[in-house]
Amino acid sequence: MAAQHLDMQHQLVVDEEQVIARSWTGAICRGTWGRNPVPVRIISMTDIRDNFLNHFSPAFVHENVLRVYWHAICPQNIHRYFVLERFDFTLSQYCSQVPESVEVIPRDIDALRQMDGSSSSLATLELYVNELFSGNANKEQIEKIHQALDNFSRQKGAWKDALYFLSQTTNPQTAMYSLTVLEGVITKGWTGLSNGEQVELRTTLYHWLLEKHQFAPYFIRNKAVQLVVHIARSDWPQKYPDFFSDVLMQVSSSSSSSTILGLLFLQTTSEELGTPRDGLLSSRKAELKQRLLQLIPQILAILTGLLQSIWEKRAHSITSTPPPSPTNPLPPESSSPHHQNLSTGNNSCSQSLNSEAEPVARLVLQCLTHFFTWIPLSSHVTPQLMELIFRFVGMGTEELQPMMSTSNELSVPVVALGTVNEILYKNCVPAEFENFVVLLFNNCCIILHHFVNNLNKVHLPQQPRPQFLEKLVELVHLLVSNHLRRLEGRLLPQFSVPQFLSLFFSFTFEQADWGRYASCLDTWQVFLNYVKQSSNINGSQPVFNGDSLASRYQDSLVTLSEHVLRKTLFASNITQLEELDDEAIDGNMETERQKIQHQSIEIFVTAGELVRNQTLSLLNEPFQRCTSAYLSLTSLSTTNNNIVRIESKDQLKEMLVLFKDLAMLIQLVGRLSELHTGPDYCTHFEVGKSLVQKLVDLASYGSVVSNLNFVGIPADELKSTLSLVHAHVLSSLQAWCHWISMWAHGDGPKEPVNSLVSALVASAIDVFSPSWCNMRATAGSVKENNREKVYQAGLQLLSSVVNVIRTADLWTCPSWMEVFHSVYEISYLPPAIHRELMRCVLGSAIVTWRNCNTEEQHWEERQSRLQLTLDRATQATRILVQELGREPLTPFLVQGKSVVISTLALLTDLAGLVRDETTASKAALFSVLGPWIEPTLILLSYYIHDSEVTESVFRDGIASQFISTLLNVLTNGSHELLREEIGLAIYAMASPDFEAFFQQLLPDYLLSCQGIEDYQRIALKSSFTNDTDLPSFTQNVHRLTNDLRCFRSTNISSASLYQC
Repeated sequence: MAAQHLDMQHQLVVDEEQVIARSWTGAICRGTWGRNPVPVRIISMTDIRDNFLNHFSPAFVHENVLRVYWHAICPQNIHRYFVLERFDFTLSQYCSQVPESVEVIPRDIDALRQMDGSSSSLATLELYVNELFSGNANKEQIEKIHQALDNFSRQKGAWKDALYFLSQTTNPQTAMYSLTVLEGVITKGWTGLSNGEQVELRTTLYHWLLEKHQFAPYFIRNKAVQLVVHIARSDWPQKYPDFFSDVLMQVSSSSSSSTILGLLFLQTTSEELGTPRDGLLSSRKAELKQRLLQLIPQILAILTGLLQSIWEKRAHSITSTPPPSPTNPLPPESSSPHHQNLSTGNNSCSQSLNSEAEPVARLVLQCLTHFFTWIPLSSHVTPQLMELIFRFVGMGTEELQPMMSTSNELSVPVVALGTVNEILYKNCVPAEFENFVVLLFNNCCIILHHFVNNLNKVHLPQQPRPQFLEKLVELVHLLVSNHLRRLEGRLLPQFSVPQFLSLFFSFTFEQADWGRYASCLDTWQVFLNYVKQSSNINGSQPVFNGDSLASRYQDSLVTLSEHVLRKTLFASNITQLEELDDEAIDGNMETERQKIQHQSIEIFVTAGELVRNQTLSLLNEPFQRCTSAYLSLTSLSTTNNNIVRIESKDQLKEMLVLFKDLAMLIQLVGRLSELHTGPDYCTHFEVGKSLVQKLVDLASYGSVVSNLNFVGIPADELKSTLSLVHAHVLSSLQAWCHWISMWAHGDGPKEPVNSLVSALVASAIDVFSPSWCNMRATAGSVKENNREKVYQAGLQLLSSVVNVIRTADLWTCPSWMEVFHSVYEISYLPPAIHRELMRCVLGSAIVTWRNCNTEEQHWEERQSRLQLTLDRATQATRILVQELGREPLTPFLVQGKSVVISTLALLTDLAGLVRDETTASKAALFSVLGPWIEPTLILLSYYIHDSEVTESVFRDGIASQFISTLLNVLTNGSHELLREEIGLAIYAMASPDFEAFFQQLLPDYLLSCQGIEDYQRIALKSSFTNDTDLPSFTQNVHRLTNDLRCFRSTNISSASLYQC
């Protein structure tokens, strides 16, 4: 039937020849309703079920039934026509009684594909958008909607429909979709539009903003602003000459809403034109920046005028005195204008900006902040502008000034501080530089003064101001880092550096928030480093004279150290310290408490470099008190079973406080070792000797403490803390090993230091005794009781004794020789710990001792002892090699895999130890490991297909060393009978990571080869293809070694001929 017109409220035209789909109920055809294209369902009356009206009434809503815009009965009463909002492909579910057979026409015939700028199309779009954001659509429906929306956005001329939808909708999601369609045209298809179309789009969008910016959601408004600016990025000023004049006109408008819109345009312009992202030619970027720079004076004048106007209106609205001029000296507390503001009580509420002025001020400051990121500041930032900005910063010191606006945006004072900090980050050097710097410090002093003043008035209600305080700490840090050196030591009538530091000192130690306190410590560390550098001569130790900074600030540095120490000790600050997290680990593998402790220790040590004796004296009382309590623990035992009864929670708490403080103080003592190893080593020798002896006493006592059993009150935390104390004792002794080495190899008597080394060894080795391991098993897991830290500290101490002190007296220690010959027998330690212990102990046999000639090195004796211990440690592996000739092999290979892996790991560890040692050390090791080349090749040939063995070998780092050795063996031709086995072994070690072999190991090997030229190295590398199958790889290996041998022979012959 041809298209027919039905006389209804809305004219319906149906073209029954344009069929979209068919089913048992009839067909869906193309049609128009009110001149809008729609799908129309035609239902024959003869096919209608009794319950037809229930299923297909206009009001019927069901997720599987399309809603009906309109239905009509034609004059002959044969068909009914249902105009559908949209057409999807769930026709088979229209009737639950009889399944429909549906012939679906392809998806491209879709309601959205037929949308135009009309109300019905807008309704269709909003239906899609509502369904998309309703949360009820399934994944398939969401994908279909996304595809339909995407298809519409790709249509030519879709931007016109999008502009219509944007102007007519009240749905934010529909508006955002419309803007997204426009964004695609503006960013990707702008040049494809005619000049007229570009003007139409730009003008319509801009006028929509002028009309709707007050009512549109902020994200819609900001998106539209960004699109207009993006057009300007392409067309201004040539094709869009009015852009900037329009923006500045809005900024200067008497309407606050228009001013806000203009400021949004201005900030977005700075972002998109001043610092454009990728997508523009470099020449266009430079042009935009240059044109904007020409307008900067005008822009800054307008923004400054806005701020000044806002401030004047605010000043007229209150009766209190405005903040002091930053160029005036800091007033005394009694006459401080800010202090007067604080004391006005409820009147201070009126000092905040009104609802119209606040967003304008905030946006002006945000604009300035972004412009300051890229404009040349020296010619544009003046003391007058800074003073004006600081007036808004000063609002943050008012008692009831909210730090967050009602819209959850940062407050004006916080944004103002951010503006100041941005200028400082740029290291601005304006024309009036001295006034500029003095203004910064003076204003900072005013703010610090009021916060310190308020913190001391505990009766005043304290308002949380985290954002402002964090920005303030950032400001102080920038001032100290960049500008303090410019004013320090100068007699300025308007500013005093000591007063500034005094205020910041009070501010620092009043901080209850640990994050801000840590940031303050960072700033103090910067200051201490500056004092240290300024007091140094020739980059050595600080020189103390009347003119040095260290001398001038001597008392202040001692006071700083004292307060930092007090803040970190539980005895004086338990309430705050217990708030710190001591479980979660950050990216630096530190807990929150450990980070604070480490920062505090660094402050104390750096101050100690400047005023050593005074800071060290601060440690005496707390260190003596805590060590006395620790060394008296055994006196609490009332039986012969090492049982200590804890009678109360108060007693337990007191012990925890003492020993947590002791753990921190011991770390501090360890860091102080650096103060005793420089030029003042002799001067402070007795102090160092006393500290080391105290640590040795604590280490020896640790074994006694480990045997104590605590009963009564559960004491798991106490046991863990005591383990931590012992770990720190060993770590601190390890830090002092450099000082001990200076003593051991100095000119003084050797007997005391020999005894000290013996004590160090005994204390460290005791950690790996069965008693400690048994204690671990009964007390809980390693980590819960800090046992892993104890093991690691013991290993580090032994390693430093071997590799730092490097004394022959080590081999006269009975405890060392005992562990050297029995370390391989230890079976109760964790495998990783045992491996490290083996590496350290056996490695002592190949370390070159300091201040010993060749004869005094005792290489033969040490080589013999190492050979004996290694033979015992690898006996099981040697037996396995001998048994490999028997049948069947499988049981031997399975049972022996673990010992093979451990043996290869041990050989790897020993080989790695001599990398930086002398030739004599390497020769001694080679004589021990040399006999292992052939057994290793045999083993690898059997385990070549066992990834656990080969990957373990590669992971442990033996591959590069063994491959290089094996390639040399093949090149030299010394083991021709094992030629195939060696090729298999190289393949086994390279296979876990072929990329590393081809890209790194092989080039490095060729680079290290002697006797060949660079062009020959290139030829050898080029001929080695990247094939990874076994036959090709081994063929490449043998070709490489053969050619390498030939190149060497040829080069030697040529050299001989030339000499003849």
